[in-house]
Amino acid sequence: MVLVCAFLENLETLRSGFGPGTADRALSDIAELLTASCRRSDLVARLGASQFALLAVDAEPGAAPLLRKRLETNLAAQNEKRSPWGPIELRISSGVWTGKDTRSFAGFLDEVEAELRFAAREVELQKSTK
Repeated sequence: MVLVCAFLENLETLRSGFGPGTADRALSDIAELLTASCRRSDLVARLGASQFALLAVDAEPGAAPLLRKRLETNLAAQNEKRSPWGPIELRISSGVWTGKDTRSFAGFLDEVEAELRFAAREVELQKSTK
C-alpha cells in the first residue's frame, strides 16, 4: 500500500491575490493532476481545504518513488504550460505500508503527515532567510 499526501502551498495566496475562482481552478487542476498520475484502481481524495491524498492499495512497496516522481513530473509540466497566475506550489510526501509492517496503519499515517509538516517548516525557514 502506498500513500501520497499533497498540500497545495499557495492556495491562500491565489485566493487573496486573484480571487476565489482562481483558487477553485487551482484545486481542480491539482485533482486532475493527481488523477492523471495514478491508476484507475487508486483512490484520490481531498482531505481538507488544500490537502489531498492518493492511496494505491495494491501497489508494491517499490512503487512509491515511481508514483512520487510521476506526480512531480506532471506538476512541472502543468506549471510550464499554464497557470497564468504563477506556478502551483505543491508539497508532496509519501510512504509505504504493508500488512506485514510492524507499524500500525495509524502510525504509518502519522509518519507521512509528519514528513509533510517537516517539509512545510523547511519551506518557511527558506522564506525567512531570503
